[in-house]
Amino acid sequence: MKRLSQQKDDSLIEVMIALSLTAITALGIVAMQTALARGEHEALVRERAT
Repeated sequence: MKRLSQQKDDSLIEVMIALSLTAITALGIVAMQTALARGEHEALVRERAT
């Protein structure tokens, strides 16, 4: 059986891992939206140039 303090430590680590994964996912989504916006802007510039 695990001691109570070890269970608390384990749950804290699980929360930290979950928050890290959430942050990484959010950064990936922001990066994708930025890349899409940049591509859309470049397409608009090309369309206006012709």
